[in-house]
Amino acid sequence: MSDISAEQLGDAFEDPVAADFLAPEERAALDRVGDSHSAPAAAVASAGPPPPQGRFAKFLDDAGKVGIALLSVGITVGAFIAPLFLL
Repeated sequence: MSDISAEQLGDAFEDPVAADFLAPEERAALDRVGDSHSAPAAAVASAGPPPPQGRFAKFLDDAGKVGIALLSVGITVGAFIAPLFLL
């Protein structure tokens, strides 16, 4: 008798996140079939975080994005310049 069986593993689409690799038309087809395990296409499309509310929150969000962009550029430039200091 094997230690692992299909009954122990469960359904591959039990978690709605597991079906995220499907195209939108495939998700819609699963919804039409009545598969209760897949997430509705509208729920998957709006799964992102809500936009910041208020002027100060938007400013902080934009400042954070700019900071991350500048940091990534700085790291890339630093990686190119670092070998020059080894000479």
